[in-house]
Amino acid sequence: MTDQLAEPFSHIFTDRAEAEWAFDLLREAVRRLRVTDPYDPRVALTVSRRGERSYALRLNFGGWLVLGFRGPGAARVDLTLLASRVAWDERFESVAFERKEGEQEVRSYALPPAKVRPLTSDLQTAFFDTLDFIAAKFSHWKKATHWKQHQPEIIEALFDPDRRANLLAAGLAAPELIYERTYTAFGQELAEEVEAYGVERVAEDDDSTGEKSQMKTIEVDALNGLKPAPNSPNPPLPLAEIATETGFDEAELARWVRAIERKGQAVLYGPPGTGKTFVAQKLADHLIGGGDGFAELVQFHPAYAYEDFVQGIRPDSSGGQLRYPLVKGRFLDFCERAARRRDCCVLIIDEINRANLARVFGELMFLLEYRDRAVPLAGGGELRLPANVRLIGTMNTADRSIALVDHALRRRFAFIALRPNFEALRRFHQSTGFPVEPLIATLTELNRAIDNPDYAIGISFFLRADLADHLADIWQMEIEPYLDEYFFNQPGEVDAFRWDRLRARFEP
Repeated sequence: MTDQLAEPFSHIFTDRAEAEWAFDLLREAVRRLRVTDPYDPRVALTVSRRGERSYALRLNFGGWLVLGFRGPGAARVDLTLLASRVAWDERFESVAFERKEGEQEVRSYALPPAKVRPLTSDLQTAFFDTLDFIAAKFSHWKKATHWKQHQPEIIEALFDPDRRANLLAAGLAAPELIYERTYTAFGQELAEEVEAYGVERVAEDDDSTGEKSQMKTIEVDALNGLKPAPNSPNPPLPLAEIATETGFDEAELARWVRAIERKGQAVLYGPPGTGKTFVAQKLADHLIGGGDGFAELVQFHPAYAYEDFVQGIRPDSSGGQLRYPLVKGRFLDFCERAARRRDCCVLIIDEINRANLARVFGELMFLLEYRDRAVPLAGGGELRLPANVRLIGTMNTADRSIALVDHALRRRFAFIALRPNFEALRRFHQSTGFPVEPLIATLTELNRAIDNPDYAIGISFFLRADLADHLADIWQMEIEPYLDEYFFNQPGEVDAFRWDRLRARFEP
């Protein structure tokens, strides 16, 4: 491998190390724009030149410049950022993008290389947040500005070390270059520039083009950087292992996983003690296994609100002055972080039925059904559900029957019933030596008396290695109070299941 750079890269970068750094930064930008096809028409990675030896390499997504390098010697780096995320004065030239009313201001800053290489953690976070914003804004565009000059082989080289080495050493074969006059590429092209370059500009809300772009399909795993890394932070969790831990059949677990992938979201529902949260966490671990995604849990309650989940105004007294900034909620923050990952990310919503879901979800109700769309938020900005996000809710039917769940919500989720699994109880106590059959017989008899699957007694109460020492307390302090409440107008039904009457069943 040679360290020499061929044209046009030799006119853009000082040396091979600078070119590698620029390609790495472009690769991260493409990842976070969620581009998996080098021929994606929303993307334009172009080489342009002004004069004989002044070249620039620029990445456009939709109608905006995202990142650019101008030579010779990367004399300038064009970095697009949310204006609110930087605190610079006027010492750096910048151009503002056009924006809708209420939309955040975004500017492209002309920076010296020393300001960008390497990116500080704050600047990197600001840049990645900006990429999330741009990805959502232009997700529905048909074609990027300057897409006719797009060089897909450069995107391929971003993710393949061998292709990159060959491209930098051999250069572009007869590249179709854009000759600049007053070219800015800041998303505000002048009419004469569009005409001069022959660039087809597609208006942001223009859905008139019915033609399908002829795009070469590239398998995702052919792009080295877009597949799960060999040393993934999430170890795989096979369904067979989950079956062993939970007692549920592996084929049934596979069916549940297919339902979650098909709908994007599911609710595990059942009576107390059926292991809903435990199973949800195991399914989440399976879904993120082998990838770079993550799983988190949030618990709903009656006071949980839209402002907590999506966004809302929060008082802030920092700096000695009371302000009321608009703050991201738990879900909006989750989605922004998930958009930076390549693989599945799972949010578990525990006790999902305890909150007023229509109020908490807000615009998310629309996106759960139309996942490829973006919706404006009441407080400004847009919400887009990343394609790699999965939601798993848990619902205790003793608190609220599935029949009482809003129909609009029910058709957006797959509902998975969990019932008392006595086989799992048997399997658990094989290693403890506790004689579990009398307990299973008692629970079967009790659930028959309850005669309502939404209120049946599950097995989680009894999954303890020291159950023999605690069974009396568990029954008297947890099971009997539950029965007293359920049979509050039929006290005679509970008498048959008082511990004093059952004690003899469990004595050796």
